[in-house]
Amino acid sequence: MRLLWLVLLTACNAPAAKTDAGVPGPDAALGEDFEMQAADFECVTRWPQVRNYRITNKLGHTDAAVAIATADVGGNFPVGTLIQLVPFEAMIKRRAGFDPVSNDWEFFALQASASGTKIVARGTSGVVNQFGGNCLDCHKKAVAKWDFICETGHGCDTLPLTSAQILSLQNNDARCP
Repeated sequence: MRLLWLVLLTACNAPAAKTDAGVPGPDAALGEDFEMQAADFECVTRWPQVRNYRITNKLGHTDAAVAIATADVGGNFPVGTLIQLVPFEAMIKRRAGFDPVSNDWEFFALQASASGTKIVARGTSGVVNQFGGNCLDCHKKAVAKWDFICETGHGCDTLPLTSAQILSLQNNDARCP
């Protein structure tokens, strides 16, 4: 019995898991997951902006997600991290083992309006963006240290949008008051 208490005490006092960027992150042993519903999507301008995209974490790990997004060394994002470049598409990090091929990211094609969000398509391999490109086909080209995040220099295809156009689309998100 003492051994059981010692094991439990040690586990409860164990240091928090570290992300690849070296910042405290959620413990993978918690088995966290977040399955997005249409109502979970909101105005993207409420979230931190990292370069061209908006980022939040639906499980409360936004600080850890932003730390990885801004780290020069990259890293794996915590479960629940939601990234949107534009209001009509998104990706969320799911639980470990959700889909090894997509590195546990789930992709979304969305319709955003003043009344909310409609999920047009979701999944790992069959979601196509507004430009006719398959989300996974592009994101899997990202260098591994960037955890499937596409940006200039990450190895992905170039989007047919300028930074100014992306910012305009974000600022005109129909879900924003």
